[in-house]
Amino acid sequence: MKFTAAVIGLGRIGLGYDLTSAPEEVLSHSKAFLRHTGFELVGGADPDPACCAAFEAFTGRPAYATPGEMLERHRPQVVVIAAPTSEHLAMTELAIGFGPAAILCEKPLASTYADGKRMADLCQAHGVLLGVNYMRRFDPALQTLGSRIKNGDFGDVFKGTLWYSKGLLHNGSHYLDLLSDWLGPVTSFDILDPGPRNTMAGPEPDVLFRFEAGCQLYALAAREECYSLIDLDLVGTKGRLRYANLGATVECWGTQEDPMFPGYTILDRIAEVAQPDLPRYQWHVAEGLHKALSMKTPLASNHENGLAVLSLCELVADRIRLS
Repeated sequence: MKFTAAVIGLGRIGLGYDLTSAPEEVLSHSKAFLRHTGFELVGGADPDPACCAAFEAFTGRPAYATPGEMLERHRPQVVVIAAPTSEHLAMTELAIGFGPAAILCEKPLASTYADGKRMADLCQAHGVLLGVNYMRRFDPALQTLGSRIKNGDFGDVFKGTLWYSKGLLHNGSHYLDLLSDWLGPVTSFDILDPGPRNTMAGPEPDVLFRFEAGCQLYALAAREECYSLIDLDLVGTKGRLRYANLGATVECWGTQEDPMFPGYTILDRIAEVAQPDLPRYQWHVAEGLHKALSMKTPLASNHENGLAVLSLCELVADRIRLS
């Protein structure tokens, strides 16, 4: 089964990352829906003429200065919203009028929880599937790792650290969302350091998060102006795991008896661990959406988890403002 798709917003995630990518890489929505055999990419929209020209040259499909013109002409079954976060609600309201089967929205879902809830309610009222591009939920290796955590392969995961940069909502939310899938929802949090409050990416605090499964996670903000940093380290009673190198590498350890000092238990590196398919992360999102539409399988990232992490980040930001 094939579905038509169109992209609103032709910036970096909409297209730009793939203008210089290798042929086998799929880093943008436009290339994902162009390459996936279950979709027909029919158009793109962006107010920037240069972005429209780049889209047409890269995909061979028409681009429009306004999303309304594109939606009117093509009436795509899938609408991707990769416009600025502040425009997500307005673009959803616009797209709903053209009867899509699904909307795939960039993260965060919206600027505020209220806007995100309005988007979710609109889609539900019109029978439209609403997906959120927390792409790590779609990666097969990370899905396998999540199953191992839930199955107790690492014992009780009781403590962890997350180094993140570029804002808690912008980049940190990727990992709060992923951990909520692995460890259950956040039950409480404490602000350790409010950090800078007026960055373009929003608050960058150090926060202690407590998850339903009993894990205490220390989220520590790095400085994006110096370099990008993402590094997740979780420690359990039967092992340890790291998600490192900006999300390119998974490392796992089990336990064994210390061969040199009897009576002690040490970590034993597991050599064969499935690795994330970071060079094709956006293709996996398209694949998950196609299965949801054609086979009615659950979508790995939808409005529910998108709203949950948006609410959490908003609560953190509100507490910082009141401190």
